[in-house]
Amino acid sequence: MIPSTSYGRNDARRLRARWERRLAEGNFSPVVTGVRRITQFGRPGAAPQAFPLVRAPRSDECAAAIIAALSADEHWALAMAERAVARGREVYAVTRHSGVASLLQRFEATVGDDILILTPAEG
Repeated sequence: MIPSTSYGRNDARRLRARWERRLAEGNFSPVVTGVRRITQFGRPGAAPQAFPLVRAPRSDECAAAIIAALSADEHWALAMAERAVARGREVYAVTRHSGVASLLQRFEATVGDDILILTPAEG
């Protein structure tokens, strides 16, 4: 679970812009091993959002240390994805290569599946 962080409107805009630049450049923190996508159906104009896939902790590390190694914008993108999953009602993990979907039980930053939210929460 990503530590809860509250972002002000200006902070969120700044972090989103920095995250979008990072995506375009492909310049990620060493703990980021790829990019995943989250798609929310039922929201007009909602484009898929990218968020970082982080490596699993080694036996001598804890997950919190891995999350702490993310840059502020990577942390923001991961937190936004986790929030969207927490608010969704029908959330599925989709394996990219096979397209197989399964009900997502819990958000994991280290699992490489993309995420589909078929029924976003109201509001």
